[in-house]
Amino acid sequence: MMLHHILVFLPAALALGASPGANNLLAFTSAANSGWRRAAIGVLGRIATWTVLVVLVSLGLDAILRTSEFAFVTLKWLGVLYILFLAWQFWRADFSTEIVIPTTSRLMRREFWTLMGNPKAYLLLTSFLPQFVDHTVAVTPQFLTLGAL
Repeated sequence: MMLHHILVFLPAALALGASPGANNLLAFTSAANSGWRRAAIGVLGRIATWTVLVVLVSLGLDAILRTSEFAFVTLKWLGVLYILFLAWQFWRADFSTEIVIPTTSRLMRREFWTLMGNPKAYLLLTSFLPQFVDHTVAVTPQFLTLGAL
């Protein structure tokens, strides 16, 4: 991997990370309810998910999603089911006026499962990371390096 790849990757990754999405909304909500320090610690759950996803991409998830229509469509429908599940949970939620502050570990689990269940994350990662990899040499170490950055 060349230095110019990294110099282009870092600002692009930061821009993607700052874009609106389920986890960013969750982090803002957690900060409003629990304070920014606890919400910041909760984001460690999101980092754990990104680690899992980067390892999956380095093992070939991007190739599977590009070459298998079945895998791609299955992932999309799993995302639909997850969104419907969230809608059902929201519909059945008890909206009391008392705000219950979740534990830090619960905030971490929420961050983890929100990102793990988001098909946009898989599709984004499998289309974004390969652009910065030199395919003439071993790709797994490059994916892991990009993921670490």
